[in-house]
Amino acid sequence: MTISDFFQKTLMKGNYDIFDDLAWQFRAYETSGIWALRHVRTKGLDTPGRAIDILYWNQLWQGEYSSSTTLVRTANLNLTNREQQFIVQDAWNDFATHGVVGLEYLLGVLAQSPVKDVVGGADSFTSVRGLTADITAFSDRWVWIDDASKGIWQDWTGLSTGARTGMVTIPLRTRAESFSIFYIYSLGLFPIIW
Repeated sequence: MTISDFFQKTLMKGNYDIFDDLAWQFRAYETSGIWALRHVRTKGLDTPGRAIDILYWNQLWQGEYSSSTTLVRTANLNLTNREQQFIVQDAWNDFATHGVVGLEYLLGVLAQSPVKDVVGGADSFTSVRGLTADITAFSDRWVWIDDASKGIWQDWTGLSTGARTGMVTIPLRTRAESFSIFYIYSLGLFPIIW
């Protein structure tokens, strides 16, 4: 397996892990509300080893029920923290243990904020954390996400509802092209292959 194959496979593994963990929870919440997730949790029907964090879903439900944007944002930040700390960490560990000298550095240099191109705010991983930080380490990655002055989360929650909706409706292929260094430097001659 080439290094580029390893990169793609490992990044896709992290993306799949998040999808596998959250997609059904969001769908259950969307269709049946908090009661579906409470039922699954109390009956032990959720994924073994990755139990629903019902506290955050209750927080989200309370925020929606009381029209509290603060509770909704806090619940979403907590879910994001959970995903970064426990769900995608396996993929980051694969990068850390691959044995390629400087791989963590390269990943950190290449990591760009998914919000910066829209608001011009959040910076790249290395500009927030520095060149010695390790993106495969949850603690370093979380500071980049939650930094009060330059973090991705602050930029995301600072957008209007319309701007956030606009961002999430952009097809993934289109969004991916703006983050593919190879695609950018090839002047679009070599599109991202799905």
